[in-house]
Amino acid sequence: MKKPNITPGPWKWLGTQGNPSGIHYLRGAEYSTVGACLGSNFTDSKEDAKAIAAVPQLLEALENLIADWERVHGVIPSDHEAKAALLAAGYTE
Repeated sequence: MKKPNITPGPWKWLGTQGNPSGIHYLRGAEYSTVGACLGSNFTDSKEDAKAIAAVPQLLEALENLIADWERVHGVIPSDHEAKAALLAAGYTE
């Protein structure tokens, strides 16, 4: 599968950076801002931001899982949940 052009990982959760509004910031490996999260309350936005920061690692884990499986068992269909998740993230076959 071909990877989408996303900001290289790892992504880092930076917290609120002293911002009293409760916005949590995320930064990519090249110090570019990946995004910011503001949930319905301070705790939600912190947990959302931490989960989003794990995206590059999760995508790589899915890629590796699929590659390992396919080496042993053959091609996984596109509708399999692991491949469907990568396709939803912008990967192409």
